[in-house]
Amino acid sequence: MGLRTVKSIPPKCRLGFARTLKGALDDVGVSPGDLSCWIRLLVLSLCVLKTFYPRSNLECRSADRRLRQEESVTSAIIVWGSGGSLQLLRVTLDEVPPPFSVEEELVSGELNLWQCRRKICDGHYTAVVRVLSSSDVAPYSDATLLALQDKHLVAPPPSLPTSPVDHHPLVVSSAVVLDMIRSFPRGTSCGRDGFRAQHLMDCLGGADVAISDDLLASITRVVNLFIEGRCLQPLGEYIASAPLTSLVKPGGGICPIVVGTVWRRLVSKVGACLVGPTLSGYFAGLQFGVGVSGGGEAILACLEPVRRGPRW
Repeated sequence: MGLRTVKSIPPKCRLGFARTLKGALDDVGVSPGDLSCWIRLLVLSLCVLKTFYPRSNLECRSADRRLRQEESVTSAIIVWGSGGSLQLLRVTLDEVPPPFSVEEELVSGELNLWQCRRKICDGHYTAVVRVLSSSDVAPYSDATLLALQDKHLVAPPPSLPTSPVDHHPLVVSSAVVLDMIRSFPRGTSCGRDGFRAQHLMDCLGGADVAISDDLLASITRVVNLFIEGRCLQPLGEYIASAPLTSLVKPGGGICPIVVGTVWRRLVSKVGACLVGPTLSGYFAGLQFGVGVSGGGEAILACLEPVRRGPRW
């Protein structure tokens, strides 16, 4: 079991986390060349919003578990604010998950039903249908690894230009960033850093509206740093890469799913929003799905009868 973060920040902790997040963002904005500032931003969620694991039957009760989760997040915010980010990171990495896991005790069919109950409790009703039709995760084996390698061939990383490129970087406004944050589907999964789109939405709404404008400005500043290419190169592999989850297709075979970090997806959304309208004209006559929502799927649906051939 890997490190996990809460799906949604406890309401009583949202203002404190919003201020902590703003502080981490401002540190990056002031010192974009400082590697430690970027690292603190990337590990913030894992250290502060980590899931509380009950150690006894008493702690498994929902009311007591919520209280312990709030206490855990509040305590972590206080430690982080007093300069204990490194201490929190060490504690987080040294933590041993509880020996009992519900997922490990259930077979595939029961696990799907258990996940459905969780999705219903979270209000993610569209995800319930996907879970019910899921054929589970492919086993960890050499055959699965070979199947993934066949779908994703190994290639050397792209080489960066040695000479500076004369260009004007895109500059995004806070309004566009806010729209892209809100465009994340409900229940969007987190990347390996544990930071979720829901965490951003929790900080930008509700009782935290008092600092939401300042927080949004800090987020926009860091997004513009990403667009300018000022994120430090040693962090590129961590931010731009993502682990593969191999799902079993209902008809056989493997479907790899990639879940990148929210920062990467947010910057990609912003960039696509800015250049999308111009690319549709640039690719006119060559790529018919660019700049059109669901364009590629619509083309495939139209060509499906042709692929099947005439019916006699």
